[in-house]
Amino acid sequence: GMSQSSRKVLSLIRAAGKEHTRKKLKICRTDGLRLLQAALSHGTLPSAVLTTAAYLEQVQALPEWNERMINRGRRAPEIDIQIAQPEVLERLMLQPRLPPVIALFSDIQHLWSVDHNAAGIVGFLGRDPNNVGSIVRTASAHGISSYIHMPQSCHPFNAQAIKASSGAIFNVRHTTNKKALEKRVVLAPTAHGGALINGVDDLRSFIKEVSSEKPKYAKRLGLIFGHETEGLASLERHNVIHHPVTLQLPGSEESLGVAAAAAIFINYIAQIQNKQS
Repeated sequence: GMSQSSRKVLSLIRAAGKEHTRKKLKICRTDGLRLLQAALSHGTLPSAVLTTAAYLEQVQALPEWNERMINRGRRAPEIDIQIAQPEVLERLMLQPRLPPVIALFSDIQHLWSVDHNAAGIVGFLGRDPNNVGSIVRTASAHGISSYIHMPQSCHPFNAQAIKASSGAIFNVRHTTNKKALEKRVVLAPTAHGGALINGVDDLRSFIKEVSSEKPKYAKRLGLIFGHETEGLASLERHNVIHHPVTLQLPGSEESLGVAAAAAIFINYIAQIQNKQS
């Protein structure tokens, strides 16, 4: 008894919830109100929303929803709003405890528009969407708005990655083009074996040293995170010139988790670039 439009929306929702490693994802989804609100606040409109009758009022009451509806322009397509029973939403939600709102985004081409001359760019070599989301969120918070999607890694628009980023993934620009890593100093944090870094001044000196022959590169930095051994090997396989760096830890722990190390290095990079500007 479902309409053709409803069946299409349900089919797209199921497809968007799967793990993606493809180069350019054409559609993604968010669950709950908060992530829809984040997407709207960063200028990305959903193509379809599936919710219950009760929660539709809350969706339409979002200030960001009303603002975007007013400013979207005449050419913007209508949003396909589908109302479903709560038990249907419960089966489809990836996080059942969230408000029963699923938003689909098919118009995300504008998010694949990295400026290859951007001062900073980050990436992650791995399949854990929580690490992807955490790294993107930290980068966005520090004003680094470029993300490179490395081959065979978890896609940044994976539903869990979007959740872990608290919607910050809609605030950065993405690329799969390795040329974005050319003519810049690419740092590859590793637990062991890299140049020891004990603070932002150490990192600044290291960047100056490795870019001494091409000082212009020092103003364009890259940070690629991943498994301490496999990540570096993958960079080598993809012919990415990089410099391993290792945090010097004063405590008893030998290394940090990826998300924690990323937070420290991204903060250092942001401080360096703020001084340069």
